[in-house]
Amino acid sequence: MSAIYFVSEQREVALRGNERALFGQWCSDLLWLPLQSLVDTWHPEKSEILNYLPANSYARQTPSEMSLKLYLTSLMAGSIWLDGKEYDCFSLALNSALVAGSNPIKLGARLHGQCEIHAYVEGPNRMWLADMIVAGRRKNIFRPNMGWENVCDLLVESNSGPVVTSYSVCDGFPNAHIAGWETKNDYDDWYDLPDDEKWRLALEGLHATGGRELSPETWDTFYFTHGMDGFKLTEIITAREND
Repeated sequence: MSAIYFVSEQREVALRGNERALFGQWCSDLLWLPLQSLVDTWHPEKSEILNYLPANSYARQTPSEMSLKLYLTSLMAGSIWLDGKEYDCFSLALNSALVAGSNPIKLGARLHGQCEIHAYVEGPNRMWLADMIVAGRRKNIFRPNMGWENVCDLLVESNSGPVVTSYSVCDGFPNAHIAGWETKNDYDDWYDLPDDEKWRLALEGLHATGGRELSPETWDTFYFTHGMDGFKLTEIITAREND
């Protein structure tokens, strides 16, 4: 079973991977919500969105409402082109959730997009994140028996250091890659380092990357990659097609 791990320097807890699958569905649905207005249900071959898809995409070659929905919400390889710039559907979906979702939905999008690359919360903001999770559980947005309670317990512990995420099928934290160890040293020597030294070096590398911190200061201004979302994109395309 896959899992999102939350790890402090002292211990690690797991959130079941079922929740990440749900996060992905939220993002897909919130991208499709505005884009479906660009799809002609009765005559899919006349849909406005077709003009902005790659010529070799299956959705453009065999247009139907289903093929368009699958292409735009699969979040794997779909993209939309506007003024010579490519907007990947994965980032479009994540950003759509960020602009349309409540805080728990936004947290799901952040974890879906960044758990593999180690999203993290600093010590002073651990309670802020725990309160958000409690609100999500209280409103039944986050599901029971998935591990949320264990995540909250970890966040509210007296330890003041950061809590970092990882995903079960990717590198755990700390690891030699995020620490920059493998580019400067013999990779095998990483395993001989004391645990506290691994943690310190990995945190240094993580802080140097930027854009992965879950923080109230940037919570409402953060966006993924190009910053475009489905709602903004739909407004732009609709205005152009109506000119």
